[in-house]
Amino acid sequence: GCGVRRRKARTVFTDSQLSGLERRFVRQRYLSTPERVDLATALGLSETQVKTWFQNRRMKNKKQQQQQLRRGTRPSSPLEGSPAGVQGRGPEHEAPSTPTASSGGITVNPQGTR
Repeated sequence: GCGVRRRKARTVFTDSQLSGLERRFVRQRYLSTPERVDLATALGLSETQVKTWFQNRRMKNKKQQQQQLRRGTRPSSPLEGSPAGVQGRGPEHEAPSTPTASSGGITVNPQGTR
């Protein structure tokens, strides 16, 4: 396009920042604003960096879960093969694998985006 605006350089987190973020994510997948501010301060990051990292991490987590579900079932199309695929009623189909059940990182931030 005409207005060539450079996108912000990708942030590279230190090992200690990453382990702090990961440890917190394992305990708590969603942070409130004060919690996010505290974590950002503790790790020497901006609040936006923490928010973005958590959004990306949740998406990564969701994709990994979907891959595991696919590995659990056969990679062929669900119509051919197992009768469970035809009826859509196996124990593995009760997990929230539908995009509507877990809306991912879209409606993540109820307390107003900045």
